Amino acid sequence: MERMTLQEIQSVNLEMMKDIHAFCVEKDIHYSLAYGSMIGAVRHKGFIPWDDDIDIMMTRPDFERFSREYKNNKGYILSSVYDDDTYINYTRVYDSNTIVTRCPKFAKYLTGIWIDVFPIDCISEDDAVSRKQFQQLRHLTTAVVKWRKNLTRLERPGMIGKLKSIIRMSQLLMSNRGSFPYWHQKICDLCKEHSFGSTSRCSSLVCVEANKNDKQEIFSLEDFKDYVLMPFEDQQFYVASGYDHILRTIFGDYMQIPPKEMQVNHILKKWEFYKK
Repeated sequence: MERMTLQEIQSVNLEMMKDIHAFCVEKDIHYSLAYGSMIGAVRHKGFIPWDDDIDIMMTRPDFERFSREYKNNKGYILSSVYDDDTYINYTRVYDSNTIVTRCPKFAKYLTGIWIDVFPIDCISEDDAVSRKQFQQLRHLTTAVVKWRKNLTRLERPGMIGKLKSIIRMSQLLMSNRGSFPYWHQKICDLCKEHSFGSTSRCSSLVCVEANKNDKQEIFSLEDFKDYVLMPFEDQQFYVASGYDHILRTIFGDYMQIPPKEMQVNHILKKWEFYKK
């Protein structure tokens, strides 16, 4: 197998995103580029030069439709949050012509280059209530991440490592009163605690980075009232009309180019991608 370069990974991601965009336009499903991909569109008119993935977000009603309806003839695999063989709490589209190594299990099969699809859910107008919701989700998603890591370690050679993983997983089961299927369903239920449109505030509740170290990313429902097309490499993709408020909430002064030492890709530094 041939290890892929950053440029090759970006190229695969771009082709995948073109297909997702075409499907969403055809089915009238609204999406927005998210996180670094949103910055890339606004600041660079394409990928942030060192970025190694594409993220998108959808309000809960559009997320539900996409998670159940997305199809393609390009060899892309939809791993829905509702599938029995997923180990993550959001939807993801994988490229079946590539594989990723040395990373925690995301599904019960080998996965390749991916695009994450995060739901945007409503949260309470009351800060104390929403803070409790974030804390519950952070506790459960931490358990899920640890579970995935130990599943991966179980498949590696060496009995000592396997025994350590079994012990850690047993501790997780006891301390969290259930196993992955229970945590997974509980997370889904917590995310949908407030029906979409019932409050004026929302967040990407299942994104681990969005709910890390007691940091909460809270947006306005108005931020997702409309969508605008923005240039992205040789294509145009949609961005939520409230992109400036969204990006400032997450990153602060997002137009400022970070110093060289902070220009790092967050996937390639940990994992390796190969062409089949």
